[in-house]
Parts: sequence; C-alpha cells; structure tokens
Amino acid sequence: MGRPEKPVGQTIPELARLATFLRDERAKVNRSYAALADVVEVSAATLKRAAAGTSLPTWHTVRQYMDACHVLSKPVHVEVAVTGLNSPDFRNAVHQAHTLWIGAQKGVQDAENAHPCPMPTCRFVYDEADLSARLRELHAWARSPSAHVMEERAGDFGVLPHSTAHRIIKGQTIPRRVDQLQGFLRACGLAESKWEAWVTAWWQVNNIRLAQTVGNKMHFIIDALVEQELRRRSEAGEENELAA
Repeated sequence: MGRPEKPVGQTIPELARLATFLRDERAKVNRSYAALADVVEVSAATLKRAAAGTSLPTWHTVRQYMDACHVLSKPVHVEVAVTGLNSPDFRNAVHQAHTLWIGAQKGVQDAENAHPCPMPTCRFVYDEADLSARLRELHAWARSPSAHVMEERAGDFGVLPHSTAHRIIKGQTIPRRVDQLQGFLRACGLAESKWEAWVTAWWQVNNIRLAQTVGNKMHFIIDALVEQELRRRSEAGEENELAA
C-alpha cells in the first residue's frame, strides 16, 4: 500500500482550492499519479506537486493533469489513446480548472506582496557562502517556517529532511542536490516561475565546489608522490653508503 497523500496545504486559500479540485478530479477516475503520468508528458512527481497546494504549478502542468484524468484508456504501442477530451464535461472541467488557476496565481502574488520585505534574489552569488546567505534571506522572507514545516512543504518524502533544512537555515550547509534546492524553494513559497535563476546559481556554486574538491585531491596525490620519491631517494642513498 502506498504512502497516504499529505493534506492539501492551506497557506494560500486560492492555491488550496485549486489543489482540492485537482485531487477530486483524480479521485473520480481512481488512478495513481504514476498511471496519470503514463498518458501525458509530465512526471508523476510534477502531477503530485500540482495537487499539493504548496506551490503554484504552471498552467501547462494543470492542463496535462486534466488531460490525464479524462483519458479513458492508455495508448497501446502506436495506437491513439481513447479519450473523453472532446466531451462537454471535460471542457467545463478545464474551464473550472483555469478559473481556479487564475485565482491561485493572484493569491500567490498577493501573498508575495504582503511580505514586509522584498523577495530576495540570487544575483551576485559566486560561492557557497553567497548562496547560503541568499537561502537564509529567502527563509526569513517566508516568515521563518520551522525545519519540520519546511520538510512537509518540500514535496516528496525525503526531498528535504528536517535535519537538512535546519542546517541550511542555520547556514551550516547548502542543498547538495537540485531536487533538494527545489524542495527548499517550494517550502519557502517561491513560485516555480522564479526557480530557474536559483537553480543556475546552485549549479555555478556546485561546479566551483567540485573543482575545488578535485584540486584538493590533486594536491594530496602530488604530495604523496613527492613524499614517496623522497623516501625512495633516501633509501637509495642509505643503500649506497652501506655498499661503500
């Protein structure tokens, strides 16, 4: 039996209404997210996040979700799937989903505008310290949710453990994977449309970190080789003295 789905996030009411509507559509056909993903071009994880109520999905994702709920059978080989996408019920459902999505978009924007300080950006991020500082600013902008709340908001199980969230919040580490970074951004209520710049900054910092790690390893290797050569020469000198 699969892990039970978490309750819909209630931080932004308009976003919660959209997520509840999507869950109801899935309940009508009684399909798993994996089954929905089989007939559309987005992943099961993306569909699940769209119905979580913790972040605003793109309209493309919502429309794919609706399509998946109204496909009557999976395509077999090259055959076209049997669908109900031309029915009046489907058109009405899509119209309702779009209306809710517009409302959720406005709700997210209103929530962002209600923050007492401007939303942090990741401009001028050059190293781990810079990125860590920007992530802590983003957490403060999100009104400092606890590490446990961050874990719940982040998405799938294990994406952002509360212990890792705590260390990021305290400036002791940065996310070590892209999905962990995205989970942190989601937990802070940052719209997915604003994630790209943060992901780019993370890759830049990660590449620098990897290069430094390789450089440090090379130093160890070179030092070991030098020490080995000095030992070899020393032993060779002792042998020559004994021979003399």
